Amino acid sequence: MVFILFFRSLLALLFIFLVGCSDPDIAELDRRLSEIRNDPGPAPELEIPDFSEETGIVYELSELRSPFQSEKSEPDQNLPGPGAELPDDERPKGVLEKFDLSELELVGTLNLAGKPFALIKEPGGEVHRVEVGDYLGQDNGRITAIETSSVLLVERILEQGIWVERQRDLTLGS
Repeated sequence: MVFILFFRSLLALLFIFLVGCSDPDIAELDRRLSEIRNDPGPAPELEIPDFSEETGIVYELSELRSPFQSEKSEPDQNLPGPGAELPDDERPKGVLEKFDLSELELVGTLNLAGKPFALIKEPGGEVHRVEVGDYLGQDNGRITAIETSSVLLVERILEQGIWVERQRDLTLGS
């Protein structure tokens, strides 16, 4: 008995909703939409904005950093040049000296028997273990310190006929 009463109430409620959805002006609405589809009227006038002429940027190599290197790879500090030692050309070159410093990636540091080491990945994917005093990069970069998340080095480069030292670093995740 309860089920029949519930079913009748549900049917009555459904009937009220269906009757409420009927609109006597649907035919008028269909007629109006048909008129708009047949004759939408003139297209609205759009204003086209006036764009000014763009000027190019002249890139002077001597004044700006390379656009292909991040700002982090720029030297942190240039040290005075006349006192910088000449690089030792007689020294045998290490494996990681044939790569530009921007191509090398610090992937980890470790401490073995109290001595810090760094793990450097070359572009080919091979990982090398280095220590303080080893050389990296093409600019005579010698490792001066290995910290938990970075390797500090000093590079010796020839600038305008003078050997200068600059400090660089490799950091984890850069």
